Amino acid sequence: NTHVGYVTVDASPWTVVAVNGGTRTIVGQVELSLLFAASGIAVDPGSRVYVSFATSKAVAAIDSSGGASALRESTRWLAVGLTPRAVAVDPATRAVYVADSSSDQVLIWNSNGTQAKTIDVLHKPTALYLDAGTSRAYVADTSSNSLSVINTSNQTLVGHWPLATVPTGVAYDPVGQRIYATNFLTDTISVVNPATRAVVATWRP
Repeated sequence: NTHVGYVTVDASPWTVVAVNGGTRTIVGQVELSLLFAASGIAVDPGSRVYVSFATSKAVAAIDSSGGASALRESTRWLAVGLTPRAVAVDPATRAVYVADSSSDQVLIWNSNGTQAKTIDVLHKPTALYLDAGTSRAYVADTSSNSLSVINTSNQTLVGHWPLATVPTGVAYDPVGQRIYATNFLTDTISVVNPATRAVVATWRP
């Protein structure tokens, strides 16, 4: 499964499709009925795929332990915040992190479907990236033009770092040790050095 990627497709009902990255072919799929507005997807390798649904206030857990060709919905968590916009998984603890853009919080759920903790961030968190190697989760706070940083080893807030206008996406490069955030209004990408917590470059694609 190391070469398999997962995408959500608005196919009425919403469908999660598994794609073999080597052959570029669809190798599996599963339909998720009665759920609306898929907004995020995260993979716990060899175990589960999680999909957040902003409008339905839900997270669907898909069992991928049988391989991409045998995907099935194993459980569905309801009342996951107000608008669960993004989702990520900590492979070390299998905790699931959900960015709730309406409550300005990151919700941490155990893999058994119980909520473990709530962390307050800044306004309208819409994107979330978790790096297990550094035990950090990075949250793009769209309405605050900032990045909230969470220590995933003890599940506490580290701080808030400034970004450009309306950040809507975030990722981390463990090799170059840089954070990349996309900024909607300025059509730019901010490059952040996590050691200094400063923007070291701004790119315009």
